[in-house]
Amino acid sequence: MARIVTLILLLSALSFNGLTADETALSSDEQILAQTLPANEVLWLENSNGKFLSLHRSHLAKMRRGIAIFVPETATNIINPDYIEPLRHHLNDVGWATLAIMPPPYIVSDDKPSAYAEALIERVNAALAWSTKEHQHTVLIMQGRQMAYLIEAHVQQHLQPVNAVVLVNALPAFTQSTEALSKQYPDSEAEFSAQLTAMTLPLLDLNHLDRSQTIENLTERKALAAKQQANYRQIKFYTRDNYLTATKSIYGWLSSIGLK
Repeated sequence: MARIVTLILLLSALSFNGLTADETALSSDEQILAQTLPANEVLWLENSNGKFLSLHRSHLAKMRRGIAIFVPETATNIINPDYIEPLRHHLNDVGWATLAIMPPPYIVSDDKPSAYAEALIERVNAALAWSTKEHQHTVLIMQGRQMAYLIEAHVQQHLQPVNAVVLVNALPAFTQSTEALSKQYPDSEAEFSAQLTAMTLPLLDLNHLDRSQTIENLTERKALAAKQQANYRQIKFYTRDNYLTATKSIYGWLSSIGLK
């Protein structure tokens, strides 16, 4: 238990230390971090900014169904104990390989307000490009605010194709400095839900009610999805330690949309 706590503290420190560094500088920190993680899971992916850390696990069931790519919440870490770490193990048991990628440092810059989103898109695209070499089906599992920075990239086809998206406690982007940026990276619940439910991708929206949106916000999002006839399903969790239940929900939903 002490080792897990130590790893979490180290990973969190590395995430925040990267706020003033570019991704090239961060890679050296990630090399140090990689030494504390299972060597058989460590995978270095590459984009235009250099290499970045990910953790890969193969499926354990007889049938290989595809790969789920985990994108932890901003300023968290690759073994985030809140859903990311449990699900990337549990999904292996039902036939899904998993790939968790280290999120880029959250950089706020007046000179380049889109810096974080661009870095995130590059990492997700690199993960998708690697995954599609061996897997027919690819699913993104996006935690917290991360999806708010990818919606426009998907609409503009700047994001590699993906079969479905699972949202975990999805939230709007951090407050943006201009109205144009607030449209580009929706920072209000109303705008985020409107853009989210307008997507043509199949969406599974998982929410633990003491860690994400209020029931009122989720009810409005669900109604908006029905109005837009979106391929959208919403699940609310009322109890903690529901990771096995969440795994069953994800597996069942993916099977229901033909990813089996």
